[in-house]
Amino acid sequence: MFLQAAAQDGTYGAYPRIYQEFADHRIDGVTASIGAWTIGDRFAGLTMRESPDPIVRHTSPIVPHIVRKDSFLSRTLK
Repeated sequence: MFLQAAAQDGTYGAYPRIYQEFADHRIDGVTASIGAWTIGDRFAGLTMRESPDPIVRHTSPIVPHIVRKDSFLSRTLK
């Protein structure tokens, strides 16, 4: 059985739909999303988005991060 907690119309045309199980991980009413980026098999960076409701959209505010080659995180993720 599918229980719809939230829905968002999109601009993706005929692409398949994405269904996700809801896990309430809000902090002070804000839903956050962290996206990890790779190039080949190497970590390349991450993004963080926040939304005041359960859906984090591609239009939600984004904070990009750069991981320098000599940073602790870069050395840890090798």
